Amino acid sequence: MTKKLPFSPQVVRALERIKWDEPAFVRVRSQAQWLIDFSTENLSTSTAKLKTLQLEAMAFAYVDDFSCTKQGQFLKRWPSRDELRSLQSWLLMLFEDLKNGKYVMVHASSWAASLCVQDNRLSGMFELWDVPWTQAFKIMTWTVLTHAAVTARFRFCSNEKCRAPFLANKRQAYCSPTCSQAHRTQTYRRRNPERFRELRRAAYERKMKAQVGMNVRINKRKECSP
Repeated sequence: MTKKLPFSPQVVRALERIKWDEPAFVRVRSQAQWLIDFSTENLSTSTAKLKTLQLEAMAFAYVDDFSCTKQGQFLKRWPSRDELRSLQSWLLMLFEDLKNGKYVMVHASSWAASLCVQDNRLSGMFELWDVPWTQAFKIMTWTVLTHAAVTARFRFCSNEKCRAPFLANKRQAYCSPTCSQAHRTQTYRRRNPERFRELRRAAYERKMKAQVGMNVRINKRKECSP
């Protein structure tokens, strides 16, 4: 990080994960990616891994509210494993509803925001420190997912068997090369059923010859009469 933080190494690593000291449009994309990753994290994990997730969740919720004097308070606000599970379930349900085209309400307790002008520029931030961390987490989730740097890139995978949320690059439609290849294979199979069967049979024949020997004979499957 470019800033020297008066925090412990553990807190600094959590802040680095969400790029705390980067410009907002860069940081918010890292926060969005962290949300997507957190939604599928295994929370029945080791103590060390759980502690990392706890710190990152706190850093995500209170990213705009750090100061030198609050580190002690920050470290005392440990979310429990059950709280992380509850928020993970909430986040998964939120993604599921968005994926299905539903209108999603994000409810949180009372909060405040501030505005100020620095270097002739208007800026603002949430004042979330006095809000329970689970509520601060939900507020930050809404803030991150509605930011212009995220809305243009947040998509659900076009592979119908996946539909996972991801941040796209340009016209990217699939969350991974695996899903992209699966879609191409399905499309080819649908448009060229006979050729696909021939290729699959040839691949099976090569596999059996490698296992049994070159003299193995593969019989064609008899087609059922109508």
